[in-house]
Amino acid sequence: MATAETPRAATAAPPRRRAAFRRRETFAFYGFLSPWLLGFLALTSVPLVLAFAMSLSNLTTVNLHTNLHYVGGLLGLWRTLFYIAVVVPVVAKAFIWKAVFAQDGGLLNRVLGALGGSGNTDWLLDHPTASLVMLLVWGGAGIGMLIFIAGLKGIPEELYEVARIDGASAVRRFCTITLPLLTPVIMFQLVWGLFLAANVFIEPILLSPGLQQGFGSTVPTSNITVNIYALQRIFIDGDFGYGAAIAWIFVLLLLIVSALVFLSGRFWVFYGKEQYGK
Repeated sequence: MATAETPRAATAAPPRRRAAFRRRETFAFYGFLSPWLLGFLALTSVPLVLAFAMSLSNLTTVNLHTNLHYVGGLLGLWRTLFYIAVVVPVVAKAFIWKAVFAQDGGLLNRVLGALGGSGNTDWLLDHPTASLVMLLVWGGAGIGMLIFIAGLKGIPEELYEVARIDGASAVRRFCTITLPLLTPVIMFQLVWGLFLAANVFIEPILLSPGLQQGFGSTVPTSNITVNIYALQRIFIDGDFGYGAAIAWIFVLLLLIVSALVFLSGRFWVFYGKEQYGK
């Protein structure tokens, strides 16, 4: 019995010694590292956290001890997230969106698969128009958002205060104050949106599944805009007259629609107490 336990005790002793040696090495490592860790925490991490906290406050030398409050918020973050698509080049936006819509490993398919839906959809081939519309909305929503924010900030706050005193509800204030005074901004957005939609050209080409075959054969039929069709007739089919006629007819239609929007403004666009065009 004793002879059987002796080899077992002898073989158990080296692992215990190795474990004790590793603990001593760990203690020595953190001991030598502790001056750098303390310096990093005291001189780098804490100042970074304090600087981030100060960036979200109204801290100055005047209100160091009084009237200090939080001024940070998620409205600025959301504005940045919406507007960042405007400053990104169109080529980068298209390839980012192609990575989102990719059939294998795309972000959209991963999310749908995690939610129990189909995670193997080829969005660029099966739903090309929806993919293009989402790219255009994401790329242009930032400018429209800033224009609407500027319009909202231009509405006098006194009008809302008087309406609240009179007992007007939020819906009533929106229908009688916000919406009428935003009609000039809405009309500008309509005209500006018409010209943006008319100039859609490079996005369908860049969003096509393959670019190596030339834009004439890779753009899905549902994503062929008037601009692309005119250029196809000119540079692929060689029908210069027909392509030029399509372009000029499209320009004339765009001018007619824009003129109709301006003429209709006399019935629904208001500038303060005066109606547009009167």
